[in-house]
Amino acid sequence: MIARRTAGRVQPIYAGIDGGGTRCRALLADARGVELGAGSAGPANPFQDPRQAAVSVVEAVEAALSDAGCAPSEIGNVVACVGLAGANVKSAYERMVDWDHPFCDMQLTTDVEIACLGAHGGLDGGVVVVGTGSSGCALVDGEWHYLGGYGFPFADKGSGAWFGLEAIRAVLLDFDELGPPTALRGALREETGFGPLELVDFMSGARPARFASIAPLVVDAAGSGDAVAAGILQDGSAYLSDLVVRLVAFGAPAVALVGGLSRKLLPWLGEDAAARVVPAQKSAEHGALLSAMHSGEAQTRERGAGDS
Repeated sequence: MIARRTAGRVQPIYAGIDGGGTRCRALLADARGVELGAGSAGPANPFQDPRQAAVSVVEAVEAALSDAGCAPSEIGNVVACVGLAGANVKSAYERMVDWDHPFCDMQLTTDVEIACLGAHGGLDGGVVVVGTGSSGCALVDGEWHYLGGYGFPFADKGSGAWFGLEAIRAVLLDFDELGPPTALRGALREETGFGPLELVDFMSGARPARFASIAPLVVDAAGSGDAVAAGILQDGSAYLSDLVVRLVAFGAPAVALVGGLSRKLLPWLGEDAAARVVPAQKSAEHGALLSAMHSGEAQTRERGAGDS
C-alpha cells in the first residue's frame, strides 16, 4: 500500500474506488461516514493498460463528485483508497505508484483486498472474486493470504474471461467435428455474426473484458440443458470451490463470493464450499472507503501527536 500527499483542507472527502477489467466504481463519504455520491467509468486494470486505469479512476471519482453536487475542483480534497485488479503484479503496481494522481492522498491496493474488507466489514474472513478475472484472499488475525490473481490467459480459471475462452474452444472443436456438438456454436454465431475463422480473427489480441462478454452465453446454454456449456461451468466452479475451501483452511471463518458472475455460479459450487459461503455485507468500494477513512484517521492522530 502506498500513499502520496499534497496539501488538503481540514475536512477531506473520502473515496473508495474499485477498479476491474470491465469497469471502475467510486463511492464518496464525509468524515462521519455519510455517503455523498457514487460514480463509475471504464476498465481499470493497470496490468492490462495503466493509462486507461488512471483515466478510469479519475473519471469514476469525477462522476461521484458530480453525483454528490461537488465541484470538479474538489478532487484535490479527496483521500482515496484505490483497489485495482492487476495491482498485485509488481510492474503494474509500480506504474500506478508513479502516477501523478490528482488526489489529496492515495492508498493503492488490490481489488480483492477491498472486496474482502467490504464483505466482512473489516473483520476476519475470505472472499473469492469472480468477474472478468478470478482470485481469492483472506484476512485472518491481521495477516493476508492470497490465491490466484495471476491474470488472464495464464490463470483466472472460473472467471468471465476464462468461460469465454473455453466457449470459443468448444465451438471450434464442434465446427471441426472433433468435439461434442454444442448450442454455444449457434449462440456465438448469433451474438457476433462470425464463423470460426472470423471469430478467431476478431478475438485475437482481445482484452479479457471481451472474452468475459461471452460468459453469459455459457450460463444461458447450460441453463437450457447444453452438456458442453454445463461441463464448462462445472469445471470453472470446481476451481472456485477449491478456492473457498483453501481460504477456510487458512482460518477464514466464512467466505463471500462476489463479482459479476457470483450469483449465477453459486448454484454450481460444491457442497463443502457452499456451506462456508456467506453473503457479502457490502461492496468492494465500501471496503476501500473503510480503508481510506481509517488511513485518514491515522494521519490525523499522527499530526495531533506531532503538534503536541
